[in-house]
Amino acid sequence: MSKETILVVEDYPITRKMIRVALQVEGFDVIEAGDAASGHPMVPGELDGLTKEMVYLAVSAANGCEYCIASHTAGARRAGMTEGMRGELLAVVGMACETNALANAYRVPVDERFRA
Repeated sequence: MSKETILVVEDYPITRKMIRVALQVEGFDVIEAGDAASGHPMVPGELDGLTKEMVYLAVSAANGCEYCIASHTAGARRAGMTEGMRGELLAVVGMACETNALANAYRVPVDERFRA
């Protein structure tokens, strides 16, 4: 049986941390948000929790945020990410960052067929 997930929305970081720790001790997975607007995207919806955590991990890796990389790696692992999946994800992030930088540096125009 999978753990239940609780979204904690609290603007005071210390209070949010105390609530998170207490809920984790009781066996819950916890999603944290500092306000309702930032908490909403991680609530279950069209994308499953693993996909959302992996997207968050990819963006965090691209931005170089050590804290976010660590916390969303842990979240993705709890949601079922394997080491193989993590490796592939980070390889894609690395390739995307490199090719994006080159395309921007050379000012490569977007093909008309790709414009939506």
